[in-house]
Amino acid sequence: MWNYPKTGQPNWDCPEAIDFDGLIATLTHVKELGYFPEDFNSLEDKNPVGSKEFSTPIPQQDLDRMRDMILGSSNRHLDITRTKFVILDGFILYVNALLRETIDIKFFVTAPYQVLKERRESRKGYATLEGYWEDPPGYFDDVVWPNYLIYNGPLVKLADALEAGQDSGMYCSNASSRTDPMTAKIDVVSSGNISIHAMVHAVSELNRNMDMDMDVDEDNVVLHPMQTDKQFTPTPNYTDYKESFASTNTALVIDNVVFDNQIAKFRDRKNNMSVTYVGNDVYSDVVARANIKSGFENSVMCKPEIMENVLDYIFIKLGIDADKINHPIVMTEPVCVPPYNRGFMSELLFESYQVPSVTYGIDSLFSLYANGPERSKDGIVVSAGHQYSHVIPISNGKVHLEHAKRISYGGEPASEYLLKLMQMKYPTFPVKMTTTQSETLLINHSYVAHDYLQELISYEDPEIFKTKDRVIQFPFVAPVIEEKSEEEQARLAAKRKEQGRRLQEQAAKARLEKLMQREQDLEQYMALKNSKSTLKKAEWTEQLKAMGFKDEAGLELAIKTTDAAIKRARNKELGIEEEEKEPPTFPLLDIPDEELSEADRKEKKKQRLLKASHDARMRAKAAKVEEAAYQEELARQDAERREKDPEKWLADIHAKRKELVDKIKAKKQLREQLSDRRSHASQLRMKSIAALASDAPPPKRRRKGQDEDTFGQDDEDWMVYREISRDDDSEDEEEATQLSEYEQQLLNYDPNFLHEHTMNAYTPKNSFLHFYTNGLGPYDPSAGLSLDQTYQLHLNVERIRVPEVLFQPGIVGLDQMGLVETIQDVLKRFDAQARQRLVQNILVTGGMAQIPGLIDRLDHSMRAILPFSPGKKLYEVRRAQDCLLDAWRGAAMISRDSERMHKISVTKREYEEYGGAYLKEHGLGNVRHN
Repeated sequence: MWNYPKTGQPNWDCPEAIDFDGLIATLTHVKELGYFPEDFNSLEDKNPVGSKEFSTPIPQQDLDRMRDMILGSSNRHLDITRTKFVILDGFILYVNALLRETIDIKFFVTAPYQVLKERRESRKGYATLEGYWEDPPGYFDDVVWPNYLIYNGPLVKLADALEAGQDSGMYCSNASSRTDPMTAKIDVVSSGNISIHAMVHAVSELNRNMDMDMDVDEDNVVLHPMQTDKQFTPTPNYTDYKESFASTNTALVIDNVVFDNQIAKFRDRKNNMSVTYVGNDVYSDVVARANIKSGFENSVMCKPEIMENVLDYIFIKLGIDADKINHPIVMTEPVCVPPYNRGFMSELLFESYQVPSVTYGIDSLFSLYANGPERSKDGIVVSAGHQYSHVIPISNGKVHLEHAKRISYGGEPASEYLLKLMQMKYPTFPVKMTTTQSETLLINHSYVAHDYLQELISYEDPEIFKTKDRVIQFPFVAPVIEEKSEEEQARLAAKRKEQGRRLQEQAAKARLEKLMQREQDLEQYMALKNSKSTLKKAEWTEQLKAMGFKDEAGLELAIKTTDAAIKRARNKELGIEEEEKEPPTFPLLDIPDEELSEADRKEKKKQRLLKASHDARMRAKAAKVEEAAYQEELARQDAERREKDPEKWLADIHAKRKELVDKIKAKKQLREQLSDRRSHASQLRMKSIAALASDAPPPKRRRKGQDEDTFGQDDEDWMVYREISRDDDSEDEEEATQLSEYEQQLLNYDPNFLHEHTMNAYTPKNSFLHFYTNGLGPYDPSAGLSLDQTYQLHLNVERIRVPEVLFQPGIVGLDQMGLVETIQDVLKRFDAQARQRLVQNILVTGGMAQIPGLIDRLDHSMRAILPFSPGKKLYEVRRAQDCLLDAWRGAAMISRDSERMHKISVTKREYEEYGGAYLKEHGLGNVRHN
């Protein structure tokens, strides 16, 4: 039980009073199985109902509209009855990050002070795990309301961000209560609308993914939502420092992985002030996210000015507001920190904070100590850390860093590798995937395969693939389709009709203006033509060129085309159908040239060319009609054969298809062989080219008895050009079209011939590429993807490929040994007795140690490098109890041993005497290098 510091009263309204682990476990059980666990015991029915009614009435019309939104849609995706709902209500639920991830739809409804106070004071008490609690007088003002402001303050900021259009994955309402939380009113209708919209949207997405047309069982299609970015989790303030620790010599243990060791500094131009965010607080502000900096490079502190801000933040959160820190400091550090960088940290602690002493220790060795001090004398620590992974041997209580080995692969490189794999797999993904999101995928979905090669092979089995494929759904904004009333639809239809009428009037006006212009042009053309008889030839020719004509023939053509255009326009306005054109006549062709003048003979040549062109068009048209009739006759005959003897007809189609498939495969194989110049086919082609090139030209006179050249009389002679040519794309296209027709006939009339039997069903696009990028659905590029599918990633082989780098660094191009080989190399540095002690205590710690399967894989792989002993296991591989926080726990255990702390701590006097690089060696830290 936590006590409120100002009043000393028990505090039932803080995160420490809630069993979050039990709550998360219960919700997970309900989500997976649909019912509460057997040992679940709720005390909610023991809580009395308040003496006052606080429900706010909702107008009936709003209730009817909400009911229609839920139940009135005929869309199966919006069928809310297909989904079970579990409603969780709480005061400070969103403080816990794991609980926020467990909840699918999150609502944050703010309420004013007076409403909360009246509701709380109207209830007599609450049933708790320890018994029954009744609020003492003034409890709401002293405890409840301050906690409400503290723990829901970040959510109020979040609600403001939502109104500004930022995406957070949470729905907020009652904006007015944030403006004035003491007197604002609750907008029940607005809250209800927001809640129903969110619920219907979530149900729609769930049902849509259940109904996807895939070869996967509906129950096995599970979407894993991805947050847009890392969510803000406020760091709690410790408020009991002055009463409990200010006057003590309790050590302060600082582990740099408790929260994100980073800051964000920027200038707030609106308020004209510098702003600094530290740790998790950088995720509470959009501008801060874009200015994140870390004081560490490759896990080594390199920027003291940033670390000073972090330390200030730590001490403020602990409640320390003194000018100096009067507590010893125990701090974790990575393996083999350079003395120069450690001097930065010592100088910062001793000079800026006046600490009495500092103790440094390796984080992974502190974790070993936390998992059993009695077993920390001998063993091998496998530290799968943030930047690197280390194998550190400890023998007889001494750390042998001279035998330690490093693998340049850890949590951050693994996240970056996964990010690159997904970027290469989905180059056109609509949103940018961040390193934070790839880290989430690595932690939540990756696993270490027991046998990597066999696991990869198993992914080719669709039944196994569908159980291991993870569909990651990125957030997106679905377009809101508003349903319009009948009056609104009628109004819009009338508006569209009026717009169409206006367009028709504009088009008619334009046609009339164009017609009038053509009539004026025709009058000018006719006037120019008629003036030929009255003007001199030179004057008439000058006017002809002034109007843009080269000769009289151009004028005649312009008159003819303009007159025809005017007639067509008038007929269209009057609704008169145009008469069919008569076939062209060529009268001059039948008249001998002797009877024609020079101009007529020229016209006759022109008519001869026009007639040849006309006859060619007629022949092509007749051939097309004849071909269509021929194809129609073939189809009729084929239908008769199919109806007369369907089995024989199907056998013929199968035979034709098989012959064509064999031909296509043979040509494909030939192409592959021709690509290799050493193949037999390629050599034959080169011989044919050489033979053609070496043929001598025939002599001018053929000698007696010399055979004539008969090349070409046999059709096979022309195959030599086929042999030396690689360009037969047109024939390939014809064969592909014919094959498609055969397969379509078989799909229509042969029930045993399925889509997967077609040749295209076995193309790489339809199998491997589509298989691993879009799941098990059939490949149909014309269908496209829905909006939600566009924002989906399929995580499958990457789940095992990324962590496998620990065992096979060559996957990412690292010229280093894998984890098992590294342990084997470390063991070779010790004698047989020491090796036997070391392998009996192999501890795996660090962030990547949380990946499932790592311990089993390492345990299995160790058998290959250790002697075999029947009936007895000579080694033990275990995981740290808490891979992330055991380093802090081990350091805290050391800090409680005052005698040991006195021996291993560097005091301020020793710092002033020996310098910042001075270090005292102990069994859990780095060693000095002379």
